[in-house]
Amino acid sequence: MTTLRRRLSRRSAEDRGAAMVEFAFLFPLVLLLTMGIIEFGLVLRDYVGVSNIVRDSVRTASAEPQKGATGSLTAIRGGHAGTTLPTSFAYDASRIIESTGTAVPKSTIIDMWVYLANPKGYPAQSVAGWASDTTSAFTSCPTATCVRYAWDTSDSSFAYRSGDWDPAKINACAGKPQAMAVGVYMRIQHRSIVPGLLKTGFTISDSAVLRFEPMRNIGCAGT
Repeated sequence: MTTLRRRLSRRSAEDRGAAMVEFAFLFPLVLLLTMGIIEFGLVLRDYVGVSNIVRDSVRTASAEPQKGATGSLTAIRGGHAGTTLPTSFAYDASRIIESTGTAVPKSTIIDMWVYLANPKGYPAQSVAGWASDTTSAFTSCPTATCVRYAWDTSDSSFAYRSGDWDPAKINACAGKPQAMAVGVYMRIQHRSIVPGLLKTGFTISDSAVLRFEPMRNIGCAGT
């Protein structure tokens, strides 16, 4: 009986040792898998948040095609910056995030562009040639057709940085092939919770494009 007990005790100790070794091997994998699932959820949250913001913002801009139309460059910039009345369509689009809110951590926001979209949905390089523009990347925010806002962490809002897109030059005539479209592009810097898993961080961006809502032809640019 004593010999049997010793054998059972030895076997139990060996089983516990084997279990600990298996646990030591499996725990890092389980932990990595768990952190990966959490990371994926956070990336998805950020992407959906950015997408919601740009879509809400572009709807606002598209409904105000000539809001802020003035004669002077100073007044145009002031309208985009919200320092003169009436404020512009671009300024109103940049303020949507303040009224709708977002799940995106605001400290990760980089900037937002409100731009004249070419047929491919990217920033056109000029007002005159937007319909034949072949730009196919968000490489720059052209001064004459794009208003850029950078995120101000101290004020928790977008602040005007550059761009002179003149609302008076927007063509939003009903049924006209020259009718323009507005786009909104936004970037954030996603910060990985596991440095090295998906790099320390990367940029998440999205854009949305809508045609300006039609105005009476008498008030349309280029007619």
